[in-house]
Amino acid sequence: FGGACNRYYNLRHHVTYDIQKLDLVSLRQKMIFETYGVPPVPGGSAGARGRVGLNRSFLVNTYYPLYSHFFSQLGFDLVLPDLPTQEGIDQRGAAFCYPVELAHGFFDTLLKTDPPLDFIFLPHFKAVPNLQDDNSQQSQVCPLVQGETYYLQTSFRPALDRFRQRGGRLLMPLLDLSRGIEDAEASLLEAAGQMGVSRKTARAAFAEARQRQLDCFAAMKAAGRQALAELEARPETVGVVIFARPYNGFAEEAHMGIPHKFASRGVTVIPLDFLELDQERSKRHMYWGMGKLLMKAARRVEKHPQLFGTYITNFSCGGWKPASRRSSTS
Repeated sequence: FGGACNRYYNLRHHVTYDIQKLDLVSLRQKMIFETYGVPPVPGGSAGARGRVGLNRSFLVNTYYPLYSHFFSQLGFDLVLPDLPTQEGIDQRGAAFCYPVELAHGFFDTLLKTDPPLDFIFLPHFKAVPNLQDDNSQQSQVCPLVQGETYYLQTSFRPALDRFRQRGGRLLMPLLDLSRGIEDAEASLLEAAGQMGVSRKTARAAFAEARQRQLDCFAAMKAAGRQALAELEARPETVGVVIFARPYNGFAEEAHMGIPHKFASRGVTVIPLDFLELDQERSKRHMYWGMGKLLMKAARRVEKHPQLFGTYITNFSCGGWKPASRRSSTS
């Protein structure tokens, strides 16, 4: 439309839209971090057993309800870094994609939390839940997502040494969710044991956390159904589905305001994981979990006359990209 911002176009033409209603990407993040996630307590609260820091990176943008409720039910306060630091980004040891740079920046903020944290939760996340694809049992995440646990320890070794000297501990469970969220239980129970919490208490905490995560997923799908129903009630309108990984297309610090820009022009913006995709197929022998989701979403959009796709990715990303006759790359 000729500019990076709609402000003056909308003012000149007296155009107003309910951006909050149209921007379901913003709604998604609010669901994840506020509605279904436990609010962080930066300074700590009376009676808490301690403070657990979570890096605001990668799939925390999807599984924060699970993590936050688990640790909260164990009696710990949650801490999330608000902003990444440039100093932390500069600690990276190679030319990574932007989400990895953000992971470094946020981790630096986490390590500088005052008062210091008791634990930092930094899981090795191996695979997302498999989408019942008949051709592949694999649903791996990007190697750089899997490797966060290790390259951050390398980049921040002196700061982590100081963290440990003060009594802080890293929690680094392996999370392979290819068979479902319930498979996170064993790893999270092991982490709880390292925190001095009994298995009985940890099991009850996991049951609550798992349910809150499932409730969040159900609410996301319900919001997607409602958005499509409202769209179909007005055949002259269109909607844009954001094809992306949660940490670059849905995270405000990474998506460059693209969803908001669509909404400011009166376009409904829908995250791909708000769509019902169970009946869609992905691609033969698709290895990547997010690749399956992207492919299924592309097929869903292709079939719907009012939906169009925009793919948000980053430079230096080696990820597979879906093909659709009505998709664009930003």
